[in-house]
Amino acid sequence: MNSIAGQKRALSEGELTALRAGLEHDGVGILPGFIPAALCDAARRAIDGHLGITEDPATWYRHKPTPDGLIDLHHPQAFWDIRQHLPLYEVFRSLIATPFLWVSMDRGSFKAPFRRAHPRDRNDAPFHWEMDPRRPERRLQAMIYLETCRADQGPFRCVPGLFRQLEAWRAVYGVEPFPADRLRAEQILDVTGAKGSLLVWDARLPAGSALNRSPVPRYSMMVTMLPEGDEERRIQRVEDFEAQRAPAWLRDGQGHAENHGPIHLTEHGERLLGRQPW
Repeated sequence: MNSIAGQKRALSEGELTALRAGLEHDGVGILPGFIPAALCDAARRAIDGHLGITEDPATWYRHKPTPDGLIDLHHPQAFWDIRQHLPLYEVFRSLIATPFLWVSMDRGSFKAPFRRAHPRDRNDAPFHWEMDPRRPERRLQAMIYLETCRADQGPFRCVPGLFRQLEAWRAVYGVEPFPADRLRAEQILDVTGAKGSLLVWDARLPAGSALNRSPVPRYSMMVTMLPEGDEERRIQRVEDFEAQRAPAWLRDGQGHAENHGPIHLTEHGERLLGRQPW
């Protein structure tokens, strides 16, 4: 699934057809090199600045991310420049079949190369569902590879066969906890991608990430879009944006604010936030 990164300005019908087919059959699809390199570079610099990362490997291990590498960074201008990138909106508008969308204010991800000396790096992130798979509706999750992600970096792994046989799996194993030891290696798909690739998956697809066994860090950014919600949610989104804090579902009771200075939103970005109506 690797490809050469490009600077896509429009989504072709062929790309959209392939993406839809992947989502329907496997629960996952990818648009190779879809986000311009300049936007990816700026987002990577924001992650490096937030974590104090340099080319010195000693700086790669100062923070403690989640097993997936997720970090507490939501509102740098570089992230918002990607979120309000019009072709990204066109992807979700086509997949969700509504123009009235809000963008997520999700996190960046940095995963340093695996070191045996660090106990927290012993295991791959477990497979999980992003939503209760008993729910009939489809919800899309997505991430952007800010640098080319190879298989040995473990950027995204999933179980398409299980997605295709979800009812049979649930009848035997239920929903929680996820018995990953029942999976065979040949059932697992590692999704690689060039810099700027947009990976989209169904939240009912069992997914996770693997250890980064390459010599270089892994960079990515989580982002998705959902149909706009009610007025209470809109107000909360605007407040979170203006305070530069994580959305409530990611705060765990903490209201820690980031400080990136004024954030510039285009008219399109204002609508994706919810501060201006569609």
